Amino acid sequence: MQGDLLKRAQVGSSVPESFSSEFNVPDGARILLRSTNGSVRVVPSRSGRLEVEVRVAGHVSVAGTKRLTTSLKPSDPYMILDTEYEDTGIRASADYVLGLPPKEGVGLTAELLNGSLSAESLPCGLDVSLGNGDLTASGLTGELRARLVNGSVEVTGSPRVSFVRAGGRVNMEIGGIPSGGASVTSLSGEVRVRLAAGLKLQLAVRAGSGEVSVEDLSPKNVVTAGGSLRGDLNGGGPRLGLTSISSGVFLGSAGS
Repeated sequence: MQGDLLKRAQVGSSVPESFSSEFNVPDGARILLRSTNGSVRVVPSRSGRLEVEVRVAGHVSVAGTKRLTTSLKPSDPYMILDTEYEDTGIRASADYVLGLPPKEGVGLTAELLNGSLSAESLPCGLDVSLGNGDLTASGLTGELRARLVNGSVEVTGSPRVSFVRAGGRVNMEIGGIPSGGASVTSLSGEVRVRLAAGLKLQLAVRAGSGEVSVEDLSPKNVVTAGGSLRGDLNGGGPRLGLTSISSGVFLGSAGS
């Protein structure tokens, strides 16, 4: 699918600063966005379609018309969202605001080399890979997977978390985990996790260079050794691993 041609510039003129487009997406669509430089903000769609606002972040086409287009192309298992210079085919560095439609199974996979991602009030799934940037999400209720090389995680809501690994601090709420378990890890910061009420979990908590603190929760069959804790919460269930390599781990309830 090809987006509307929204801006056109003559040779030697400045690249257009911003433009927007909309796309129809089917139920279950997994949208893939890759970006070298630029931030992404994700919000609920107002129109029921995929809404894309693009602000070019300084990349200049080397020759030709400098015409920019945003496209959404099927490439199993994804639908790839891209903004390119038509004359060179070079991907534009840009900041995005994406409006995701509230359709069943729709989700976003974002792979950003240099840039942060923020999300607001989303029921859909997020799969995020950031090289240099932070993940900030509020009101998240869908699936969440996140890998951050250099960056921190700040998440509120009740996401169903399967995997979070960050170079920096992790501060998040968890509404559920898959039957196969989940893990949350920080390499160089503290881990602070607040759990939704009634979650049945097997806890495996480890602080490499700090304390393990548990508040407003009453795990059973607790075993502690050094900077680690194991126990069953609400009768036990899937394993939730919480690890800070170089700091402490705080575990509490979402209401605390």
